[in-house]
Amino acid sequence: MYAYYVDCDPLQERVVRNSDQLVVYFVTELFHDIPGMPGVFVASVLSGSLSTLSSMINSLSAVTWSEFVQPFFSRPPKERTVTLITKFIVVCYGIAVTAMAFNAESLGGILNALVSGLGAINGPKLGLFLLGVAVPSANGPGAVSGVILGTVASMWMFIGARIYPVPVAKLPLSVQNCAASNGSLTTVLSSVETTTTTTSRIVPANHSFNLYTMSFFYLAALGCIVTFVVGVVVSLLINAKRARSWRVRQSISKSSNEPYSQKQYETSL
Repeated sequence: MYAYYVDCDPLQERVVRNSDQLVVYFVTELFHDIPGMPGVFVASVLSGSLSTLSSMINSLSAVTWSEFVQPFFSRPPKERTVTLITKFIVVCYGIAVTAMAFNAESLGGILNALVSGLGAINGPKLGLFLLGVAVPSANGPGAVSGVILGTVASMWMFIGARIYPVPVAKLPLSVQNCAASNGSLTTVLSSVETTTTTTSRIVPANHSFNLYTMSFFYLAALGCIVTFVVGVVVSLLINAKRARSWRVRQSISKSSNEPYSQKQYETSL
Protein backbone atom coordinates (compact mmCIF):
# COMPACT_ATOMS: atom_id res chain seq x y z
CA MET A 1 0.00 0.00 0.00
CA TYR A 2 2.92 2.34 0.65
CA ALA A 3 4.31 1.67 -2.83
CA TYR A 4 0.89 2.38 -4.32
CA TYR A 5 0.52 5.75 -2.58
CA VAL A 6 4.17 6.83 -2.42
CA ASP A 7 3.62 9.63 -4.95
CA CYS A 8 0.00 10.41 -4.07
CA ASP A 9 -0.60 10.41 -0.35
CA PRO A 10 -4.35 10.48 0.46
CA LEU A 11 -3.61 12.03 3.85
CA GLN A 12 -1.77 14.97 2.34
CA GLU A 13 -4.49 15.29 -0.29
CA ARG A 14 -7.01 15.22 2.58
CA VAL A 15 -9.01 12.52 0.87
CA VAL A 16 -9.00 10.64 4.18
CA ARG A 17 -8.72 12.14 7.65
CA ASN A 18 -7.03 9.28 9.50
CA SER A 19 -4.49 6.62 8.59
CA ASP A 20 -6.91 3.94 9.82
CA GLN A 21 -9.14 4.81 6.84
CA LEU A 22 -6.44 3.99 4.31
CA VAL A 23 -7.22 0.28 4.05
CA VAL A 24 -10.87 0.88 3.21
CA TYR A 25 -9.94 3.65 0.79
CA PHE A 26 -7.32 1.42 -0.84
CA VAL A 27 -9.79 -1.43 -1.39
CA THR A 28 -12.41 1.01 -2.66
CA GLU A 29 -9.98 2.47 -5.16
CA LEU A 30 -8.73 -0.90 -6.38
CA PHE A 31 -12.16 -2.48 -6.84
CA HIS A 32 -14.19 0.58 -7.79
CA ASP A 33 -15.07 -1.02 -11.14
CA ILE A 34 -16.53 -4.16 -9.47
CA PRO A 35 -20.03 -3.38 -8.22
CA GLY A 36 -20.54 -4.23 -4.57
CA MET A 37 -16.96 -5.24 -3.78
CA PRO A 38 -16.18 -2.29 -1.43
CA GLY A 39 -19.42 -2.94 0.43
CA VAL A 40 -18.62 -6.65 0.78
CA PHE A 41 -15.19 -5.80 2.19
CA VAL A 42 -16.53 -3.31 4.74
CA ALA A 43 -19.32 -5.71 5.72
CA SER A 44 -16.79 -8.52 6.21
CA VAL A 45 -14.61 -6.38 8.47
CA LEU A 46 -17.62 -5.21 10.46
CA SER A 47 -19.03 -8.74 10.80
CA GLY A 48 -15.69 -10.11 11.97
CA SER A 49 -15.30 -7.44 14.63
CA LEU A 50 -18.91 -7.76 15.82
CA SER A 51 -18.71 -11.56 16.09
CA THR A 52 -15.63 -11.33 18.30
CA LEU A 53 -17.09 -8.51 20.39
CA SER A 54 -20.41 -10.29 20.91
CA SER A 55 -18.66 -13.41 22.20
CA MET A 56 -16.59 -11.35 24.62
CA ILE A 57 -19.66 -9.47 25.92
CA ASN A 58 -21.58 -12.72 26.42
CA SER A 59 -18.65 -14.17 28.36
CA LEU A 60 -18.42 -11.06 30.53
CA SER A 61 -22.14 -11.23 31.21
CA ALA A 62 -21.96 -14.89 32.27
CA VAL A 63 -18.97 -14.26 34.56
CA THR A 64 -20.60 -11.17 36.09
CA TRP A 65 -23.75 -13.14 36.82
CA SER A 66 -22.04 -16.15 38.38
CA GLU A 67 -19.43 -14.25 40.39
CA PHE A 68 -21.14 -11.01 41.44
CA VAL A 69 -24.92 -11.22 41.05
CA GLN A 70 -25.86 -14.82 41.84
CA PRO A 71 -24.43 -14.80 45.41
CA PHE A 72 -27.06 -12.19 46.38
CA PHE A 73 -29.85 -14.72 45.79
CA SER A 74 -30.69 -16.87 48.81
CA ARG A 75 -32.13 -19.60 46.59
CA PRO A 76 -31.64 -20.46 42.91
CA PRO A 77 -33.67 -18.06 40.74
CA LYS A 78 -35.90 -19.10 37.87
CA GLU A 79 -34.38 -19.58 34.44
CA ARG A 80 -36.43 -16.70 33.06
CA THR A 81 -35.05 -14.41 35.77
CA VAL A 82 -31.48 -15.46 34.98
CA THR A 83 -32.07 -14.83 31.28
CA LEU A 84 -33.46 -11.34 31.87
CA ILE A 85 -30.63 -10.38 34.22
CA THR A 86 -27.90 -11.62 31.87
CA LYS A 87 -29.52 -9.79 28.95
CA PHE A 88 -29.58 -6.61 31.02
CA ILE A 89 -25.88 -7.07 31.84
CA VAL A 90 -25.14 -7.55 28.12
CA VAL A 91 -26.93 -4.27 27.34
CA CYS A 92 -24.91 -2.47 30.03
CA TYR A 93 -21.62 -3.81 28.66
CA GLY A 94 -22.70 -2.89 25.13
CA ILE A 95 -23.43 0.70 26.17
CA ALA A 96 -20.06 0.89 27.95
CA VAL A 97 -18.19 -0.43 24.89
CA THR A 98 -20.04 1.95 22.58
CA ALA A 99 -19.21 4.88 24.86
CA MET A 100 -15.55 3.86 24.88
CA ALA A 101 -15.56 3.73 21.07
CA PHE A 102 -16.10 7.50 20.92
CA ASN A 103 -12.79 7.92 22.78
CA ALA A 104 -10.91 5.51 20.51
CA GLU A 105 -9.79 8.36 18.26
CA SER A 106 -7.59 9.77 21.02
CA LEU A 107 -5.75 6.45 21.41
CA GLY A 108 -3.89 6.77 18.11
CA GLY A 109 -3.74 3.93 15.61
CA ILE A 110 -6.01 0.93 16.00
CA LEU A 111 -3.13 -1.56 15.92
CA ASN A 112 -1.19 0.37 18.55
CA ALA A 113 -4.14 0.67 20.92
CA LEU A 114 -5.25 -2.95 20.43
CA VAL A 115 -1.84 -4.57 20.90
CA SER A 116 -0.97 -2.27 23.81
CA GLY A 117 -4.23 -2.86 25.66
CA LEU A 118 -4.24 -6.63 25.20
CA GLY A 119 -0.54 -6.85 26.05
CA ALA A 120 -0.97 -4.85 29.26
CA ILE A 121 -3.72 -7.25 30.37
CA ASN A 122 -2.51 -10.61 29.08
CA GLY A 123 1.19 -10.17 29.94
CA PRO A 124 0.68 -10.51 33.72
CA LYS A 125 -1.61 -13.50 33.10
CA LEU A 126 1.16 -15.27 31.20
CA GLY A 127 3.65 -14.41 33.94
CA LEU A 128 1.30 -15.88 36.57
CA PHE A 129 0.93 -19.07 34.53
CA LEU A 130 4.69 -19.44 34.09
CA LEU A 131 5.21 -18.77 37.80
CA GLY A 132 2.89 -21.62 38.75
CA VAL A 133 4.39 -24.02 36.20
CA ALA A 134 8.10 -23.29 36.54
CA VAL A 135 8.48 -22.41 40.23
CA PRO A 136 7.31 -25.15 42.64
CA SER A 137 8.06 -22.96 45.65
CA ALA A 138 5.70 -20.19 44.49
CA ASN A 139 2.95 -19.34 46.94
CA GLY A 140 -0.23 -17.28 47.06
CA PRO A 141 1.20 -13.98 48.34
CA GLY A 142 3.98 -14.12 45.75
CA ALA A 143 1.52 -14.75 42.92
CA VAL A 144 -0.80 -11.94 44.03
CA SER A 145 2.09 -9.48 44.45
CA GLY A 146 3.50 -10.39 41.05
CA VAL A 147 0.18 -9.97 39.23
CA ILE A 148 -0.54 -6.63 40.90
CA LEU A 149 2.89 -5.14 40.19
CA GLY A 150 3.01 -6.61 36.68
CA THR A 151 -0.38 -5.12 35.83
CA VAL A 152 0.58 -1.76 37.35
CA ALA A 153 3.85 -1.67 35.36
CA SER A 154 2.25 -2.58 32.03
CA MET A 155 -0.73 -0.25 32.51
CA TRP A 156 1.62 2.54 33.57
CA MET A 157 3.54 2.17 30.32
CA PHE A 158 0.30 1.93 28.33
CA ILE A 159 -1.24 5.08 29.81
CA GLY A 160 2.08 6.97 29.85
CA ALA A 161 2.64 6.29 26.16
CA ARG A 162 -0.80 7.74 25.45
CA ILE A 163 -0.14 10.88 27.51
CA TYR A 164 3.44 11.41 26.30
CA PRO A 165 3.52 9.96 22.78
CA VAL A 166 6.87 9.50 21.11
CA PRO A 167 7.19 11.04 17.62
CA VAL A 168 7.36 8.31 15.00
CA ALA A 169 9.51 8.81 11.90
CA LYS A 170 7.29 8.32 8.83
CA LEU A 171 8.41 7.18 5.41
CA PRO A 172 8.64 9.95 2.78
CA LEU A 173 5.48 10.60 0.79
CA SER A 174 4.46 13.19 -1.78
CA VAL A 175 1.52 14.32 -3.89
CA GLN A 176 3.42 15.09 -7.09
CA ASN A 177 1.63 12.41 -9.15
CA CYS A 178 -1.88 13.01 -7.83
CA ALA A 179 -4.32 13.86 -10.62
CA ALA A 180 -7.28 16.16 -10.08
CA SER A 181 -10.09 13.82 -11.08
CA ASN A 182 -13.06 15.81 -9.70
CA GLY A 183 -13.86 13.35 -6.96
CA SER A 184 -13.07 10.20 -8.95
CA LEU A 185 -11.20 7.46 -7.12
CA THR A 186 -9.03 6.65 -10.13
CA THR A 187 -5.35 7.44 -9.64
CA VAL A 188 -3.68 8.51 -12.87
CA LEU A 189 0.07 8.05 -12.93
CA SER A 190 1.98 10.80 -14.64
CA SER A 191 3.73 9.72 -17.84
CA VAL A 192 5.78 12.89 -18.17
CA GLU A 193 9.45 12.37 -17.41
CA THR A 194 10.69 14.93 -14.95
CA THR A 195 14.00 15.47 -13.29
CA THR A 196 13.89 16.40 -9.64
CA THR A 197 16.57 17.12 -7.14
CA THR A 198 15.92 15.98 -3.61
CA THR A 199 17.75 17.11 -0.55
CA SER A 200 18.04 14.65 2.31
CA ARG A 201 17.68 16.19 5.71
CA ILE A 202 19.64 14.35 8.38
CA VAL A 203 17.73 14.27 11.62
CA PRO A 204 20.07 14.13 14.62
CA ALA A 205 19.50 11.11 16.81
CA ASN A 206 17.93 11.81 20.16
CA HIS A 207 19.91 9.89 22.78
CA SER A 208 18.00 11.25 25.77
CA PHE A 209 16.44 8.58 27.93
CA ASN A 210 12.69 8.24 27.51
CA LEU A 211 10.95 5.33 29.15
CA TYR A 212 8.03 5.49 26.76
CA THR A 213 10.13 4.89 23.64
CA MET A 214 9.69 1.16 24.20
CA SER A 215 7.67 -0.45 21.45
CA PHE A 216 4.08 -1.30 22.29
CA PHE A 217 4.79 -4.86 21.16
CA TYR A 218 6.89 -5.34 24.32
CA LEU A 219 4.17 -4.41 26.83
CA ALA A 220 3.09 -8.03 27.21
CA ALA A 221 6.70 -9.11 27.77
CA LEU A 222 7.15 -6.36 30.37
CA GLY A 223 4.08 -7.42 32.33
CA CYS A 224 5.08 -11.09 32.13
CA ILE A 225 8.65 -10.49 33.32
CA VAL A 226 7.63 -8.19 36.19
CA THR A 227 4.96 -10.66 37.34
CA PHE A 228 7.34 -13.62 37.21
CA VAL A 229 10.31 -11.91 38.89
CA VAL A 230 8.27 -10.28 41.65
CA GLY A 231 6.39 -13.52 42.25
CA VAL A 232 9.64 -15.49 42.61
CA VAL A 233 11.27 -12.92 44.91
CA VAL A 234 8.24 -12.54 47.18
CA SER A 235 7.73 -16.31 47.34
CA LEU A 236 11.37 -16.87 48.31
CA LEU A 237 11.21 -14.20 51.01
CA ILE A 238 8.00 -15.58 52.48
CA ASN A 239 9.29 -19.16 52.37
CA ALA A 240 12.51 -18.07 54.09
CA LYS A 241 10.51 -16.28 56.78
CA ARG A 242 8.31 -19.32 57.30
CA ALA A 243 11.33 -21.63 57.51
CA ARG A 244 12.96 -19.35 60.07
CA SER A 245 9.76 -19.25 62.11
CA TRP A 246 9.52 -23.04 61.86
CA ARG A 247 13.02 -23.48 63.22
CA VAL A 248 12.29 -21.11 66.11
CA ARG A 249 9.13 -23.00 67.00
CA GLN A 250 10.97 -26.30 66.77
CA SER A 251 13.66 -25.08 69.13
CA ILE A 252 11.00 -23.84 71.57
CA SER A 253 9.17 -27.15 71.43
CA LYS A 254 12.40 -29.07 72.07
CA SER A 255 13.25 -26.92 75.06
CA SER A 256 9.77 -27.47 76.51
CA ASN A 257 9.78 -31.16 75.53
CA GLU A 258 6.54 -30.69 73.58
CA PRO A 259 6.56 -31.95 69.98
CA TYR A 260 5.51 -29.42 67.39
CA SER A 261 4.52 -30.87 64.03
CA GLN A 262 4.57 -29.28 60.60
CA LYS A 263 0.80 -29.59 60.45
CA GLN A 264 0.39 -27.56 63.62
CA TYR A 265 2.72 -24.91 62.22
CA GLU A 266 0.77 -24.61 58.97
CA THR A 267 -2.49 -24.39 60.93
CA SER A 268 -1.15 -21.54 63.02
CA LEU A 269 -0.24 -19.46 59.96
